[in-house]
Amino acid sequence: MLWKKKADGSSGQPPSKSVDPPAPGPSVSPSGQPGARREDFDRALEALVNVVRAVGQYAIDLPEVSAKDVTRLAEHWAQHLLFQRPRPGDEQARGRDRDYAGALRFAVEQLKNEHGHVTRSISDLRQTVWTFIHSLNRALTDDGADDVKVSAQLARLRTAAECGSTEELRQAALATAGSVEEVVQTRKRRQAQRNGELGRKLKNLGRELEDARRESSLDPLTQLYNRGALDDHLSELVALQTFVDQPTSLLLVDIDHFKAINDTYGHPVGDIVLRKLSDALVRAFPRRSDFVARYGGEEFAVVLPETNAKDAAVLAERLRVGMRKLDFPSTPNLKFTVSIGGAVLRAGENITSWVERADRALYEAKHAGRDRVLVTDV
Repeated sequence: MLWKKKADGSSGQPPSKSVDPPAPGPSVSPSGQPGARREDFDRALEALVNVVRAVGQYAIDLPEVSAKDVTRLAEHWAQHLLFQRPRPGDEQARGRDRDYAGALRFAVEQLKNEHGHVTRSISDLRQTVWTFIHSLNRALTDDGADDVKVSAQLARLRTAAECGSTEELRQAALATAGSVEEVVQTRKRRQAQRNGELGRKLKNLGRELEDARRESSLDPLTQLYNRGALDDHLSELVALQTFVDQPTSLLLVDIDHFKAINDTYGHPVGDIVLRKLSDALVRAFPRRSDFVARYGGEEFAVVLPETNAKDAAVLAERLRVGMRKLDFPSTPNLKFTVSIGGAVLRAGENITSWVERADRALYEAKHAGRDRVLVTDV
């Protein structure tokens, strides 16, 4: 019911024992925009995370980065968006806001790179098809000219057979036989020439494909094998371990305080350090069966077949000592050290476990003071 206002200004309604709190106002999203509902924000965030993960799920191998690396990076961005974990490239940061623009940039740049790669591949394929069509047309044209020549000679032979003398018929038959033989020999020579050209093109194409395959498996800065090639190699070794009764060691080599080198001397000098270490790794592990790769950033991997933990530690120690003696003429004060961790592949072990044990040994070597070697077979 309605309460009338009294003359003294009171409401006239009986007093209440408690006062209800005011109704809550409109919700505010984490972006700070009044009126934006929380569920709208959650849906938008979920959509962005799904886009980033889709980019990783459907990534393709590119010359500069493997699909596996893109998948891992996409999931890193997704974890950053969902749980505000450090964004890729900023793993030491804590408590940072979500980098929506960075995640979107990653997705857009990856799609642009893949689009460019596919476009170039389609263009190359289209050019190859047109080259084939041109060669085929030329061959048909040449054969057509020969056919016209033979047809003309056969027409003369037919005329001689119908109304010519015996001598005329004999001459026409000889001329026709000569023309046919000439055409046959010409076609044989032409076919041999085409086969030779095709063989040379196929040989060149094979070399180009091999070069492309090799380049796609190499790190452009160090010219060592890249992470994708390393993953494939480890997969093969794990698959073969059942049939090969020999130990295989994995070493992870990390440059100590590499960020300080970049900060002090600049990234160009940091690149020189990476190349110097790469050359030293190739010299330190020269066997044809040894496999040296850039694992990522300032970290490298060395796979040593038929090498137990003791021998792997000796080789790693030799490398560690050698790194302290490297000279940099353009930067005389620059010196650096490496920490090395390693593990021997166990029977029935998978790649993930093997790499994790080597990485754990590397962490222990760095935690113990860096510039150390730790190789384990347990």
